[in-house]
Amino acid sequence: MMMKCPAVKVYTASVDCLEDPSLLGKWLVRVPALRREKAESLRNPAVRRLSLGAGALLTCALLDHFTRPDETSWDPAGPEGSGKDTNRSLLTEKISLLRLEEDEHGRPYLPDHPEICFSLSHSGNRVMCAISEAGVGCDVEMIKETGPGSSNISRVARCF
Repeated sequence: MMMKCPAVKVYTASVDCLEDPSLLGKWLVRVPALRREKAESLRNPAVRRLSLGAGALLTCALLDHFTRPDETSWDPAGPEGSGKDTNRSLLTEKISLLRLEEDEHGRPYLPDHPEICFSLSHSGNRVMCAISEAGVGCDVEMIKETGPGSSNISRVARCF
């Protein structure tokens, strides 16, 4: 018997645009509260942009998840999706109100929507979000320059 593998959607972006304070402020109100609080607590502006950027991608992924193929949207706050049509700005507002928590390892999850699995990652100026109906993980890493004098070369030599 062949098992069906759930679809995984992957979102990536640069956070460079969040250097604009007005855009940063617009996204702060669109992400779930836990992500907003985390971003606001960070003192380093680059790290704050990464945290907020990961939350913004999660918001985009959830918008896609709760939007029906015929371009009308489902109400994520309703039980199992109430089927009530709504516009995307209202849906974005409802997504910002979703309860987001972290497990014992610091990984975020949606306790009221266990059917939605996602993973967030960030490095350098890039953020990534993967979303699925089954467990999922993602990782993004900046490629560091290497050369004859680089410590990366000696690390690789030790490993291999």
